[in-house]
Amino acid sequence: MERDRILATSVLTVDRKVPQSVPEVIKRMQAAATKDGLEKLDMEELLPDLLNTISQEAYISADNVEAAPNTILNGEAGGSFEEVVKIAYKRFFEEYFKRNQVTLRGRAFNRQKY
Repeated sequence: MERDRILATSVLTVDRKVPQSVPEVIKRMQAAATKDGLEKLDMEELLPDLLNTISQEAYISADNVEAAPNTILNGEAGGSFEEVVKIAYKRFFEEYFKRNQVTLRGRAFNRQKY
């Protein structure tokens, strides 16, 4: 009897584009926290107009893709692990987007980037 096996695991997150670069935001946060302490960190002051400039579209990303222990690839495809995982995720997301048109909060997914 053949059964499905886990090929890879990862953490899936729904992200939105932030108009500022992340390293710049981190530098601002560190400077503000050093100056006034974390308890007085004012995100509105630190990132003015963030809520109006952040993207409305949501992007799904797969972080930390790891092979399952003892993963062995053999068969007709003969592709590398990376190629096989890319195909598997592509198929998964195609099916996922058929069933889920928007996020739980009603934001549209960007289906071109995942």
